[in-house]
Amino acid sequence: MMMETKVFQTVVLSHTDEAQNQLLLRMLQERVAKSEIRIVDVKRLKKELVITYRVLQP
Repeated sequence: MMMETKVFQTVVLSHTDEAQNQLLLRMLQERVAKSEIRIVDVKRLKKELVITYRVLQP
């Protein structure tokens, strides 16, 4: 699940959907490598991983 704001976005990875999690993590990794985003926070809430990142302006 992705929640969007103007600059910051959040991805919530559920423990039950491992296939989708792998795709989202790969997408985040590629965007970090291309300097499109910067990870600003990672939290674990019960069985969910919450990743907040900032969209970098070109």
